[in-house]
Amino acid sequence: MTVRPGPHLCLVGLVVLFWVAPAWADFAEPSVTLTEARVDDRGALVSFEIHGGLPKELLERIESGTPVTFRHRLELFARRPFPIPNRVLGRTTVDTRVEYDTLGKQYVLSRTIRLRARKKRAQPPTEEHEVTDSVERMVDWMTRLDDLAIDDAGSDKFNDSRRVRVTTNLGRRYIMWIFPASLSVTAEQPLRP
Repeated sequence: MTVRPGPHLCLVGLVVLFWVAPAWADFAEPSVTLTEARVDDRGALVSFEIHGGLPKELLERIESGTPVTFRHRLELFARRPFPIPNRVLGRTTVDTRVEYDTLGKQYVLSRTIRLRARKKRAQPPTEEHEVTDSVERMVDWMTRLDDLAIDDAGSDKFNDSRRVRVTTNLGRRYIMWIFPASLSVTAEQPLRP
């Protein structure tokens, strides 16, 4: 006697597929673009932008007054042959935060920058604050950073193999409204002298 899956099993499979597909498509949407990575007299400077990082549901959460934080991690590293791990030369962590003041109808924006260079003492974090009532300025603050320093350019012996990696943690999303997952996007590019 052969048992074949009935039409009910196929129907359940289609329902699950159509239930998971929109959640998965929404989950994999954002991307990060490195617009510039160069060496200056101040060190390695990086500019980048996040596309699709503030979907409609996240903007609604911000408008309700819930604070939202993005963590950007920038690394300057020297690529080495396969069995040897890459050498991290400098690291910068940036926390950008927005909180909507529902009473004053303003966005309170803050940014904390922590610069860590290899074999050097950690510098105290620098903080930037801004208050605006413009949605465009808030989106720009959360998704774009220009000329952010990574290290002190003391890594001249790795000139040819230096690369920059930007990893942005955009918070937590839920797959099928049940399973939490951290949403991160990454981009990498060679450092231009």
